[in-house]
Amino acid sequence: MSKKAAPPSAALTAELLSLVQSSDEGLTDERVRLTFGPRYEQLAPSINELLSNNRLQLFTQGGALVYKAVKEETAIKFEGLGTEEMLVYQVIERSGNRGIWTRDIKTASNVTQHNLTKILKILEQRCLIKSVRSVVSKSKKLYMIYEATPAKEITGGPWYSEHEFDHEFVAALSNFIVQTVKSQKMMDLTSISDKVRISGISTVELSPQEIE
Repeated sequence: MSKKAAPPSAALTAELLSLVQSSDEGLTDERVRLTFGPRYEQLAPSINELLSNNRLQLFTQGGALVYKAVKEETAIKFEGLGTEEMLVYQVIERSGNRGIWTRDIKTASNVTQHNLTKILKILEQRCLIKSVRSVVSKSKKLYMIYEATPAKEITGGPWYSEHEFDHEFVAALSNFIVQTVKSQKMMDLTSISDKVRISGISTVELSPQEIE
């Protein structure tokens, strides 16, 4: 008969989770090994338990294995997801607000295209990720976590509407600024920015740098 794996030690599991929670960026395997010393060899059951409960993420960064804790409220969102689904989510999460192409998700996760298509659909249905289109390449989808606000490089910032350059808005804004400067004779950039904000001509707040 094959020998059954030893059940995880509750104390060891709690200690490992507490250690990993001490760093928002995660801890390397080397740091975990140094902290636990000889007890490191006993961690496998605890690691597996935390992974199965979605309380722990494992990924490679700069060639090193990294452990990162998952908050309890976040773990609830992932309840029922499999290993491949979690792996794909983690790849997308690390892309931040710039998103990641399907091809790059496939390369980073090593998940087959057939499975990846199904996984992306599941994650979207559960509002864990979302797809966005870049103004640079409108035919391709970028994926990012659901809560992320796409970077201006993706959306085009305030000058784009529905992924198209908003010529009408830019013309109206330019005309407003010219007329304002003429009427006030001389104004600094901050004053112009304030006038634009008060006027309501833009539905989003424009920074002085954007107006410049």
